[in-house]
Amino acid sequence: LRFTWRGLQLLHLYRKAHISHTIEDGIRLIELPATFPAFSFFNTIWIGSQPMSEADRAQIMQHERCHIREWHSLDVLWFEFLKIIFWFNPVVYAYRQSAELLHEYIADQNVSLEHSPEIYADLLARQVLSNMQPAMVHAFGKSPLLKRLQMIHKPIKQTPMMKYLLTIPVMALAIFLVACEEESSTPLTPAPAEKQLSLPANSSEDVFQEVDQMPSPVEGLQT
Repeated sequence: LRFTWRGLQLLHLYRKAHISHTIEDGIRLIELPATFPAFSFFNTIWIGSQPMSEADRAQIMQHERCHIREWHSLDVLWFEFLKIIFWFNPVVYAYRQSAELLHEYIADQNVSLEHSPEIYADLLARQVLSNMQPAMVHAFGKSPLLKRLQMIHKPIKQTPMMKYLLTIPVMALAIFLVACEEESSTPLTPAPAEKQLSLPANSSEDVFQEVDQMPSPVEGLQT
């Protein structure tokens, strides 16, 4: 029911659209007639008609285009279906929140690489104050704000490829040691349960396990 209600909210916003047109790469832009924070859902961007500078608008549009290019809405929709099926499992809700936060990190990084991180962080803080977007969309001003601001100012560290290559011999050595340990713990030859009489394969003699009369000396047993 909640999923259906959120879908109806998007449909209602679509009908309230003031201007709707297509911009580059097949992305559709819908301008709402009232003050509303920008958000995106699949290949559509909703943005309010509140006055803003061209620089702020360009950064917001770049942020939302990153969500569209990365197909983040497909991830959110997938988690919504998981919540419908596994509504009783708290792990699904935790994974959804983590995925949304990761989406925002990716989009914020995409913008901060081309614009000033300080100016972009100021824009983000101002937009979060009007956080009114529906829950099933990727909004520009979605919280938690503090974590996103920390990630914006965090320097990007490029991990050398050599670090990944060094893990290959380490893993191979670990597998070899485990295999040697298992081999040493396995006995080489199992102990026979009991000794049995064996005859050649071409022997025609019968083998008797029991006899009616026990053998005795010819002269008898001497006491």
